[in-house]
Amino acid sequence: MAMTREEFERLKEAEKEHLRKLRELKQTLREAERKRSISQVVGDMATESQDLLDTNTRLADELLFQTARSEARLEMALEEELEKARKEEEALRARRLIEEMKSGLLAGGETTEPVDKKEDKASDKVEKDPLPAAGQPPEKTIGRMR
Repeated sequence: MAMTREEFERLKEAEKEHLRKLRELKQTLREAERKRSISQVVGDMATESQDLLDTNTRLADELLFQTARSEARLEMALEEELEKARKEEEALRARRLIEEMKSGLLAGGETTEPVDKKEDKASDKVEKDPLPAAGQPPEKTIGRMR
């Protein structure tokens, strides 16, 4: 059984068509694999970016916590220093008062008020008596003298 030229050409065309379809299928397969690969890379990038965002958020929260803790410690230290300064000032005032009382007793007069209190009473006296002594003009006036 010999093949005729027509049968040979028909088989040849059929084989060419088969090879074209095979080439198209291979091309489609390569495109599908490339798309899958790209999709995988995009998914990995999304996962990695989410991980980085989570890490960034965690570190920012930790930084805020450490900052708050440091601020609280600083405030406590400042309060302690302020309290210490108040106690030192109180002790200094007490020593001055004792020295003042001792010097007053040694001088023969009894002084029970600190110098600060005497100055306050003197300034109160000036404020309570705004009118000048008789015969003396006031130092400062507003308007005419009467």
